[in-house]
Amino acid sequence: MGLRYIILGGASAVLSAAPAFAHAGFLLPNTFTAEEDATITAFASFSDAFPAPEIALVSDSFAMTGPDGEAASFETVETFKAVTILEGTPGTPGLYRLTTGERLGRTGKVALSAGEYVRLGPDGETPDSLPDDAEILTSQTATVSESFVMVGTAERPAMLATSGRLSLMLGDGEAPLESGHPLTASFSFDGEPLSSDEIMLIDAYGHYASGEDGLALSSGENGKAALPALTPGVYVLLARHIAEAPDGAETDVRSYTTTLTFEIPGAAETGN
Repeated sequence: MGLRYIILGGASAVLSAAPAFAHAGFLLPNTFTAEEDATITAFASFSDAFPAPEIALVSDSFAMTGPDGEAASFETVETFKAVTILEGTPGTPGLYRLTTGERLGRTGKVALSAGEYVRLGPDGETPDSLPDDAEILTSQTATVSESFVMVGTAERPAMLATSGRLSLMLGDGEAPLESGHPLTASFSFDGEPLSSDEIMLIDAYGHYASGEDGLALSSGENGKAALPALTPGVYVLLARHIAEAPDGAETDVRSYTTTLTFEIPGAAETGN
C-alpha cells in the first residue's frame, strides 16, 4: 500500500469531537507492506491536520528495528522546514519498527493540584484558575512516534506495541487488525496499566470530513480502551501522560506523548 492510498483513504465519520491536543508528531511510511530489499521512505512531522506536514520532526534517534531486535540507522535523513524525510533498506523479511526514539523538547510549567497534574497554557488551565495551594512545577516534553512496516513474507500482525515509558498496544494478538473488527488498545506507563482520558484516535484527513481533530478515548483501570470498527485507511493513536521526571532530569516532571501510525487495510489487501 503506497502513499496514494494513504492520501485517498476514507475518513471515518465516527471520529468526532476531541480535546484540543491533536498537535502531535507522527512517523508515516510510504507503505506498510514492502517487498524484500525495497527502500522504505518515511516522513516525520508535527501537525494539527494529520498527515499534512507542518513542522519538521527532528531526532537524533531515528531508527529502524528489524525482527531480530537489532536497530539500524536510516541511510538517508533530510530535514526541510515542514518535514524530515527518511530512507532505509531493510534486510530479512519480517516486521520492522520505525521510530523517532524518545525526543526531549520544550520546557514549561504544570501544576500539581489535589494530587493531580494539571496542564497549563493554551491546552490547559491558567494559574489564576487553580486553587491557592496548587504547586507550580517545571516540565519538559518527551515524545515518541512510531510505525511498523511488514517486509517480504511477513504475516500481518494481530498486535502492534510501541516502545518507551508511555507505551501503546493496538490489538489483542487474536483479532486481526482489519476493517470491520472492533479493536482494543492498551496503555501502560513503566509497564503498569494506565488509566487516562488523554487519548485520541486521528484519521488521515478526517478533519475535512468532520471538522474535528479526532475521537477522544479513555482507558479504564486495566489500561484498556475500546476502539470502534474502523474503515480502511491510515490512523494515528495518541496518548499523553504527565509523570515525575527520571533522576537527573532538568525538570520536575515530564509530559509524555506517544503516537502510533497504523493502517487498517481493505478486504483486497487482507485476502478476504
